[in-house]
Amino acid sequence: MLKAKGYGLKLAVDTRVSPIEATLSQLLRAYPVQDIAITMPPMERVIAAIYQGKGVSG
Repeated sequence: MLKAKGYGLKLAVDTRVSPIEATLSQLLRAYPVQDIAITMPPMERVIAAIYQGKGVSG
């Protein structure tokens, strides 16, 4: 978990470890979800991670 505020929650999911479908399925079964926004990391972060030889996380 990256951030929790009020009724909001921000998560980072490594889809190489847990497919997004499985993560969303678990969340929807466990909690009353009213809205979901899925974003990818900015391209600059992806490129920097590639050149630094690191993985990319959101």
